[in-house]
Amino acid sequence: MNKHSAPSKKKYIIGTRGSLLALTQCNQIKELLEQKTGDDFELKIIKTEGDLNTEKPLWQMDGKDFFTKELDQALLAEEIDLVVHSYKDLGSERPEGIKLGAITERTYPHDILLMNKDVVNQLQDNTFSGELVIGTSSPRRIYNIENFLGDFIPGNPNSIKTKQLRGNVNTRVGKLVAGEYHGIVLALPGLERLAMTKSSADEIKPMLKNLTFSVLPTSKFPAAASQGALGIEFNENHKDQGELQEKLSRVHNKATADAVKIERAHFQQFGGGCHLAVGITTRYANHHLVTSMRGISDGETITSNQMENMVREKLNPNTKVFIGINTRKIDHTNFISDELLKRTNISWDNNSISPKYVTTKYAAKDKENIETLKKSLVFTAGSKTWQDLVGKGIWVHGSADALGEEELHALKASKFLSLLTKADIEKSWDVLTHKSATTELGNVIESYASTEQEISENFKKEISQTQVFFWSSFRQYETYLRYFPAIKDHLHCCGLGKTYKQFKDNNIDVIAFSGMREFKNWANLK
Repeated sequence: MNKHSAPSKKKYIIGTRGSLLALTQCNQIKELLEQKTGDDFELKIIKTEGDLNTEKPLWQMDGKDFFTKELDQALLAEEIDLVVHSYKDLGSERPEGIKLGAITERTYPHDILLMNKDVVNQLQDNTFSGELVIGTSSPRRIYNIENFLGDFIPGNPNSIKTKQLRGNVNTRVGKLVAGEYHGIVLALPGLERLAMTKSSADEIKPMLKNLTFSVLPTSKFPAAASQGALGIEFNENHKDQGELQEKLSRVHNKATADAVKIERAHFQQFGGGCHLAVGITTRYANHHLVTSMRGISDGETITSNQMENMVREKLNPNTKVFIGINTRKIDHTNFISDELLKRTNISWDNNSISPKYVTTKYAAKDKENIETLKKSLVFTAGSKTWQDLVGKGIWVHGSADALGEEELHALKASKFLSLLTKADIEKSWDVLTHKSATTELGNVIESYASTEQEISENFKKEISQTQVFFWSSFRQYETYLRYFPAIKDHLHCCGLGKTYKQFKDNNIDVIAFSGMREFKNWANLK
């Protein structure tokens, strides 16, 4: 044989469940591995207990590892070479001899609410009556949907109740279409994988015709720990003596692995298990890791947004603090708010079908603008603006979640969301903001202005005594700096989105926070 000839291909067998989603995501990993290694991979379907029992909620079933036991057995018996799992299905204690070879890149950890359009129209017109029924069988979703979803949909439904929902994706969506539920909550990453493959996309697309969506913000509706990540396991005693492990490392994504490692650590602190009613999601934002947790555990309500691996010196309780963002009144003598800049709405004229990115509630002041937004795909900068819009009868489809525009670029690229929309979500958006704003999302439409106000001598005095500033925008910081140059050397803080990036781009020291709750706790403003 010619010593320069290409090495012969090897053949590996991937064990998989037989559902449409399992087969689709395994085929996608198969193609990725073949691309990265040049070897051949084929699928072998193995039925699991979780596939056979689709009536009873998992947390009510006896035992554990409902989606993995039979695959584990086949792997240890060397009937297959590797297994692709939804990583959230893997327990913390894996059988001896089974090793994790890779965690692939995760784009979306989110949950997504799918709802019949006629129900949404009734909610927007405030004509919906009775109980809003949402399908899910997850304890964390049950708790968070029943307690908090009402704040994020229009119409103020009298009550929101969940109803058991099991089965594969096709079955669940089919039940929604048949009218058994007003809406259902599913994992966006699974739907996205179905939409990425033509055969599965063609299968689900006809079912979506009369549905609309809302991508739930992970800061308020965190998902299951590890949701959206795929884990590839293999037999550590595999006959190839480490060659397979090296090949799997080529599809490993460190950023995703770091995030889900944190999620699973928090998950174990709550005791783990599919009965856990706490959502846990860790995200990267401007090179920082942020963990959101929400739910109930042992009778204790859990609500937390926190930056990981962040050590900050606690503020002195007497430190004077400025907050330049709309926030609920804080009853604290050491707190002052913005009196220099006043926002006013500007009526905008735009009837395009392009998605609308709303950066502030002032974009939805005029009746005509509200009616336009009711007919549009609407995304917001954060959850506060989201809640302001639903109070005006506007259905919101997703949010940057205070993480910056990168979050919206990811949603723009979603194959599943494009199946659901008439507007071309991947193309240019209309960005409702101030006229000097810059964005890569699309066209800037002026919808509000910030005007400088006369300020009192007392406010000037309070600013001179303030040591810590939390800014809502970099433009706000620059305006205050013109009036009060001395603040330049004080302590500056902001959220993790565009403002933080602009501070860093201008080489100005700034302390980042996951949001107002974390900042207020640090600044002793309860």
